[in-house]
Amino acid sequence: MATINQILLFGSANLCRQILETRNVTIPRTTLSWKNFSNSRPYDKRVSIAQIAIDTILPQLDNATGEFSGNDGVPGIGYWQSGNVFSVMAIQDWLADTTTNKALVEDNLELVWGLWRTMINTG
Repeated sequence: MATINQILLFGSANLCRQILETRNVTIPRTTLSWKNFSNSRPYDKRVSIAQIAIDTILPQLDNATGEFSGNDGVPGIGYWQSGNVFSVMAIQDWLADTTTNKALVEDNLELVWGLWRTMINTG
């Protein structure tokens, strides 16, 4: 059974970098105003929005490989980047104090570890 630390180590390290690269976003170097984030939405609404985002990507999950596949000729994100999605799902459960995504995350991480055991350093 996967622990939260294993889930986080599995793929979340590059999540922010990947989001920035795929969106072609630049971070201002002369001002740190982007660090002063605020959100007027209530906590419950933010949790709901996050779970809706997770539910939206789930149909792309290939249960035979643990990867999020593509469609219409668009490639998927691969097994390593799929780990980022599982990390987000685990963090969502932790922040929302639920186990909504727990079984799916654990089952798929065990599947991926079985398929790619030599590729993952868990020590």
